[in-house]
Amino acid sequence: MSARLEVGGRQQLDTRQSPQTRVERTLEATTLLAGCPRQDIEAVARVTAPRAFSGKQTIVRRGEACDALYVVEQGAVKLLRQHDGRPEKVLELLGPNAVFGETALLCGRGYPYRAIALEDSHLLAIEAAPLLALIQERPMLAWRLIAHLAEAYESALDTIEIVGTFSAEQRVAAYLLTQRARVGEATWFQGPRSRRDLASLLCITPETLSRTISEFRRKGWVETEGRRIGVLEPEALDALLGG
Repeated sequence: MSARLEVGGRQQLDTRQSPQTRVERTLEATTLLAGCPRQDIEAVARVTAPRAFSGKQTIVRRGEACDALYVVEQGAVKLLRQHDGRPEKVLELLGPNAVFGETALLCGRGYPYRAIALEDSHLLAIEAAPLLALIQERPMLAWRLIAHLAEAYESALDTIEIVGTFSAEQRVAAYLLTQRARVGEATWFQGPRSRRDLASLLCITPETLSRTISEFRRKGWVETEGRRIGVLEPEALDALLGG
């Protein structure tokens, strides 16, 4: 399942660092810029500005011209899309170090979704025009962008397979195992603020999600404490997926 399917643990801002150093370290932690030469990171940081959003505040609207590529520094963001007047569908739930706006940056057709802050969040906005100029000048930046988009495409294919062929129980199991992998195989991780958003993401009803989690908990496979979720028996969840 997509590595971008859910927010991870809450990442605190390190106020001991200078703003410029903090920006550079956040950029280095993204899949977009990981492994880039130091001078490339510094060049991108110079055209990056921090932006703060309150919970439920819209960050970008669908169809708006792309003025920036965004990185989640702290907090959580959800991407939504609506079709033919139907309720908005959650496309992705993003946590710290996640990037969005890539396709709008390259295709020039505006943002393909609405982005909303799920809670008070700090983002980094990388200015679109200067970033495109840097990509043209610096081969490693171009290669990293290509690799980042390839990873996102592969994740999208995984998500399509899961939603199209997995049962509701298998979708929840795949989600739990993916989140466990994101936190280094740790037992506990931070769950979503809204189970309704997670249900929309997995294309199941909130009631089905609650029943499934309750059944997993009854079997001793998982435990929950508020928003925290513990995967106690990953082998059982993997077996449910045919592993």
